[in-house]
Amino acid sequence: MELGIFETLESILGLYSNVAIAWIGTIVADLVVNKPLKLSPSYIEFKRPYLYNINPVGFGAMAIASVVAIMAFVGFFGPFLQAYSPFIALTVAFCLSPIIALVTKGKYYIARQNTVRTLNLSDSLLTCSICTESYEAQDMAFCPVYDGYICSLCCSLDARCDDQCKKETPEIAEDKNSFSQKLIRSKTSPLLGQRIIKFLGIFLSIAGILAAFLGLLYYLQIEQLWGISSYTKQLVASIIEVVFFSVLLNLPKLTHKSFGASFLSHRRSLTAVCNLSSPQA
Repeated sequence: MELGIFETLESILGLYSNVAIAWIGTIVADLVVNKPLKLSPSYIEFKRPYLYNINPVGFGAMAIASVVAIMAFVGFFGPFLQAYSPFIALTVAFCLSPIIALVTKGKYYIARQNTVRTLNLSDSLLTCSICTESYEAQDMAFCPVYDGYICSLCCSLDARCDDQCKKETPEIAEDKNSFSQKLIRSKTSPLLGQRIIKFLGIFLSIAGILAAFLGLLYYLQIEQLWGISSYTKQLVASIIEVVFFSVLLNLPKLTHKSFGASFLSHRRSLTAVCNLSSPQA
């Protein structure tokens, strides 16, 4: 009925519920376990300049719990655990969060110290350097690019600062360069290793996401439908494989173009800044 839309929505929402429950389990574990055990900071930091791009405690626990729960949801562990996939997501996320926090020693919660928080300006209003509105100190951060206070909303939306407030120290950058050089064992450009690692990371991530998407699409649309012959299922599976490898073969070209466009845009911006800063004749 209705071209199977309701059945598809039911499957998609059931699949998404495992991810949502894993996310909730991670948050609950961080609040009721990690903070009392001092595995995470005593306060909740939500502003971009003081956070890492990825915290393995939250992201890792949620991702692993989601994958395990989705595998149970599609019947990989049998029909019994398939019925309890939401509880698996909640349990795995709740248990993994303090374990990962203990292993990482909670060092990925805060990227740099909140200097505004230490000034004890709880009763003061600070003016944002971008929107010129006044906000409480709890919602403000100091931005080295604008050399002033900036609200959390403007900081989240700003794309020109290039995260200057979280730039790596020379020691960390040198360690990364030496690691990439040792990895590729080459006498070429020192940045070649970083570019190769970055390219492989993006390529493998997109390939994994694409494979998971096509696999779930096949399971939700083909495997659960009754009355379809095995020949038809094999034919659809072959078509999906052809689509996957076709996209995979063209993925390096798309990635290369995106890197090229990004490089050209940064180069043009740098040239414009240099032209503006150069003295006029």
